[in-house]
Amino acid sequence: AVVSTQSGHYGRVLSYLEVLKDVTSESACAAAQSKDKRNKISWSKLRSDDAAEVCVVQAPEVMCGPAPWSRVNHLGNAGGPGPSPNASRVEVDMPHFPSGDAKRCVLRLRYNISTSDCDSALIPLL
Repeated sequence: AVVSTQSGHYGRVLSYLEVLKDVTSESACAAAQSKDKRNKISWSKLRSDDAAEVCVVQAPEVMCGPAPWSRVNHLGNAGGPGPSPNASRVEVDMPHFPSGDAKRCVLRLRYNISTSDCDSALIPLL
């Protein structure tokens, strides 16, 4: 991300999950990366105007893509081969924090429904 500093200059800010504070050298950071198959760990600056580099666990790429096909207003099967189509779902890899420290996580799910295909005169008021 690009942000404005107090002096009015623009700089880059690295998006990250956590800083590995016990890793104090580039070689130790590279060793941490070679042991961790889930995360991208790198030796870099948190901000472009920082003097020092640190070992950073970078945030994963944002998952964005089309939903599987399903018929309109259908809350179940999303189609697929055979007599038992696949249920609608999304598979997500949750972030892994190498430090093991407890973290807060927010998961936002969104579901849109249209009701124009239902005659509201036939639904009793509750």
